[in-house]
Amino acid sequence: MSRPRRYTDEQIRVMLQRIEDAVALGETVSRAARMIGISDGLYYKWRQRLLLSAASLPEAVLLSHRERPAESQVQQARR
Repeated sequence: MSRPRRYTDEQIRVMLQRIEDAVALGETVSRAARMIGISDGLYYKWRQRLLLSAASLPEAVLLSHRERPAESQVQQARR
């Protein structure tokens, strides 16, 4: 099965979150990106694009996005 040529915005957000979660657990960005099937360069490109698009969002949305990693870390600590 070949990988898709283009990913949807939702797929990109999910992959970025998975990489961020792996990095929070001590994995390198390069290795975490390779584990899900993308290059670390593509990760940084997607992350930059997400940050640029987030710059045009209202502050309330940005705050809720910033709180997400902390919430996921709390959930992982509970396990």
